[in-house]
Amino acid sequence: MDVKFDFSGETVLVTGGSRGTGAVVATSFAKAGANVLITFRREGRKAKKIVKYNRNVGVKSFAMRLTMEKPKKVEKEIGEILDRYGPIRVLGEFR
Repeated sequence: MDVKFDFSGETVLVTGGSRGTGAVVATSFAKAGANVLITFRREGRKAKKIVKYNRNVGVKSFAMRLTMEKPKKVEKEIGEILDRYGPIRVLGEFR
């Protein structure tokens, strides 16, 4: 069965999107037309590769290092994401 989803123009945030299941989810949403934002803790190089792939699919994508060690920074960064891309339609968390 071939299931297709259309997330064109929607914004998706994938935590842990630089590797493993998170990377698969991030690229799958890009293929479905979503703008994909990914966060990472240590895998910046891998995150850049996922962003490049997503952009080549034709969507907006970026990655940022974000940890819960600094809650005020997280709050600020999420605020900037909302201002820039609008509401987050899907939040996926992968560690």
